Amino acid sequence: MRSSFKLISLAGLLACALPATAQEHGPKDSQLFLSVLGAEYDGPSDLDIRRSDTGFGGGIGFGITDNWALEATLFDFKPQVEVGGTRTKGDVDYWTVNVIRSIGPGVNWQPYLTAGAGRAEFRYDGLQDKEMDSLFNLGAGFFANLTERLAFRADVRGVYHNGADSFSPMATAGLSFILGGAKPAPMVAAPAPVDSDGDGVTDDRDACPNTPAGVSVDARGCPLDSDRDGVPDHRDDCPNTPAGAKVDARGCEVVIEKPVSFNLTVEFGFDSAEITGVAFQEMLELLKFLREYPSTSAVIEGHTDSRGAEDYNQNLSQRRAAAVLEALTNSGIPRSRLSSVGYGESRPVASNDTDAGRAKNRRVTVVVSGVARQ
Repeated sequence: MRSSFKLISLAGLLACALPATAQEHGPKDSQLFLSVLGAEYDGPSDLDIRRSDTGFGGGIGFGITDNWALEATLFDFKPQVEVGGTRTKGDVDYWTVNVIRSIGPGVNWQPYLTAGAGRAEFRYDGLQDKEMDSLFNLGAGFFANLTERLAFRADVRGVYHNGADSFSPMATAGLSFILGGAKPAPMVAAPAPVDSDGDGVTDDRDACPNTPAGVSVDARGCPLDSDRDGVPDHRDDCPNTPAGAKVDARGCEVVIEKPVSFNLTVEFGFDSAEITGVAFQEMLELLKFLREYPSTSAVIEGHTDSRGAEDYNQNLSQRRAAAVLEALTNSGIPRSRLSSVGYGESRPVASNDTDAGRAKNRRVTVVVSGVARQ
């Protein structure tokens, strides 16, 4: 196919000569296109066609998406043929329905693959018509826009006729007219990210968009809070507040104006300092308070009723206070914040003459104090 190579070479030169452009080439989604094409075709030799011939034709297509299109084409060729020793002119009508698949834009052009099926009829001057029922073709080509609505196109295909022994080469080139439908969208540069508050974090990533000027921020654009007390560093008068401490609007620990006492209902075995039970809600409230005010200290005070020797009761109250101290330590309160003392029977809160009064005197009290503003 010497002429075919000339045709495709010319098509390639034309495409390369086009100015570089950012526009999309070829038909796109919902666009109708008409093509006027010249072609060269080497018919199958086993069908008595002895040489290639040029022809003309055209097609009508429609863009299904930006990358897929359907096209119907018709070509007419008049090759010289020899049938039974008689030389005469032939007439080949060749029509197909093809799928076109764009495969990625070049610098100045839009390559595509194509495949389809159709029908070809061979007629001979002075002889009975010879008819082929079906054919198939596979090929590759490209579109290159000359204007917004006019594109140069070319492709090469292999054509297989039903009844032939091999593929026959075919080359086409011509113009496609794009009629209406969606136009390629112009390329618009994305706007540069904005940083409205000037903190170094752009608005699209800034979780705190109104940070005051000059304030140091984290990766989210929010003011730094080094001690994690909920008050950002630029407003924190006490920047090293202990973790979990209850603070005021200035970021400082809340002051306890006077000591706070917690009376615990603690059960001990008879004549024993071993804890057998503690009122859960009372202990929970004590622990919560100690954790909210981590700079406080607590004194655990043990008390007994008046039964038994005074010295014995003093020792028993000290052991029971120490047992509660150990329980608080095991609950996560630092040992350095705790101390214990026993008062024996010396500080009754009710009469020791009744069972009810003595029960109230057998108690453990925790006195919390010592928060100072930083």
